[in-house]
This record gives sequence, C-alpha cells and structure tokens, in this order.
Amino acid sequence: MDLICTEVVNFSDNSNCSFTSTDNSFVHKAIEDPAFLQDRCLENLLKREDKQSSGCSYFNTIQKDITPKMRKIVAEWVLEICDEQKCQEEVSILTLNYMDQFLSLKPIKKTHLQLLAATCLLLASKLREPSCRALPVKLLVFYTDNSITKKDLIQMELLVLSLLKWDLSTVTPLDFLHLLLSKLPIKSTRCPDIEIEKVRKHAQAFVSLAAKEHYFSIYSASTIAAGSIAASLVGLNWHARTNTKIQKLLDMLTDLTGVEQEYIHECMMKMENVFEEQRNQLPLYISGTIDVENNKINKSQKPQYNSVLSEKIRNSVTPTDVQDVEF
Repeated sequence: MDLICTEVVNFSDNSNCSFTSTDNSFVHKAIEDPAFLQDRCLENLLKREDKQSSGCSYFNTIQKDITPKMRKIVAEWVLEICDEQKCQEEVSILTLNYMDQFLSLKPIKKTHLQLLAATCLLLASKLREPSCRALPVKLLVFYTDNSITKKDLIQMELLVLSLLKWDLSTVTPLDFLHLLLSKLPIKSTRCPDIEIEKVRKHAQAFVSLAAKEHYFSIYSASTIAAGSIAASLVGLNWHARTNTKIQKLLDMLTDLTGVEQEYIHECMMKMENVFEEQRNQLPLYISGTIDVENNKINKSQKPQYNSVLSEKIRNSVTPTDVQDVEF
C-alpha cells in the first residue's frame, strides 16, 4: 500500500504578499482525554502556580518608564492581532504572561515595549499554535508598521528566553478553566441552556478582560480562573435559576483551589466592574461572547467580609479609566 501525501505547502517569501487570517479548518485537535481532568492534574497546576507566582506590581519597583496605560494599549494590540489571525485562545494570555514576567525582572524603555510584546507573541504562537500556523516574524514586523526589524525581533527573542531561563510552560488562568468547570454542578434541569462550554467561553472572555488590566497581577492564575467562572455564572443568572447562593458557589471554588473566598470575591467584582466600564468599547469577539443579562449580585446574597486583608485589596488599586486611553 502506498502512502501518498497530498498536502501543498507554500513557503513563498514574496515581500509584496498580503497577510491574511489563517484558515482554522486545517487545525485538528486531539480528542479530549478524561485523564487530564483528574484531581492530580489540578493539584499539579496549583503546585506549579505557587512556584511562579510573584504577586506584586512592577510599576512601583522595576519599571520607571512604563505606565499601566502603556501596558493596556499594548495588551489590546496583542488581543486584536490574535483575534484577526484566529490564534489559539491561549496565545494572547500566554503572550501577556511572558511580557509581565519580563517586565518584573528587567527595566526597559517605553520605545521597546511594542518590540517586547511582539517578541512574546512570537514565542507564545510557537508554543501553542500548530507548527504550520505559528505567526511568522515578517507578519509581526508588519503589524508594528515596520517600526521594528526582523533582526530586532530575533535579538529580543533571545533576551526574553534568557531572562525566563527558557521556561515557557507557564500556568495561566485558562489552564484551570476546564478543570474547575468539570468539577462544578453546572448542568441542571432548571437551566438546560447553560452548559459547561458556554460558561467556559464567558469565563475566557472575562480572563481576556482581566489580562488587559495590570491590577489583576496581584491575583494568582487559579484566583482569576475562579473569579471568571463566578462572574460568568452570575452573569448567566445560574445562581438564581438553580437556587444556589453565591456564598455556596464561592465555597465550592475555594474547596477546589484552596484560594480564600475574599480573594475570589474581590476578583469577581473587579471583573464585573471592568466589563461594565468597557462594554461599549469592547471588540465584538469579547462583547459578543459575554452574554451578561444585567444580573448584578443581589446585596442580600453578597458575602460580607470584615477581613483587614480584603480591605487592603479594595484600597490597593484604582481601575484605569478607559476614557483616558488614547488610540
């Protein structure tokens, strides 16, 4: 029997070529393996997360020339590229994770921030995209309006890898989503329209919103994942339709992650606030995903915390006013 390969691969390097979105129809994913949903996988992620967690803002320590506003503009640029090129959902989050790790270790000039973001995007696409769909260097140079060169990108790539000690297997909130959702009693006869995949997409959109804001860096990946799930279920009115108190939902998420309820609650509320602030300015790929039905948390169900730590979190940051961001 003859094995025939009928694939046609075009490696044309024509400088006049136009860049178009990659066709997702040629990407084949493996069937989901139930073994990856076992408790030990969640435990391993939590252990890995503890080793890489920084929990502090580099704007007050390392970076003197970079501001939160600059980071947000670059983060939105990364998300737009990933959406236009139909990248895997993890690529944008991983890109911003690499960028934050770098910025927490080495000070850079503001003129190099877009170069850093493009480099991190290149690395993330190499890691998470199929080999035939990784974003080419020329495309990234094109997206910067040729403000950087191919040589700049390659040199920065080596610097980023060196600073990260070649460890690119970073834990992100998206790694926790499916694991946590599979262990929650989401399916109910009272709300047959709410399925795990629907909640996952909503939570993923909240994670993308959080990734743009620097003040979410005080939370671990598992906290952001838990907060995004809670915000999604509240937005879908799952708690009211299943007669489940928000306190009980937070209890379940705390049992799974080991994260204190006040952290999850604070993170969830910040995500809701960010969405309310930006809902009219969000790209379609986010605003069309989050199907919030104006179901704000009922004050009678809102958990009451008297912890000093909770008060610290509330007063430690002020959300960036999106009206101040200029494009």
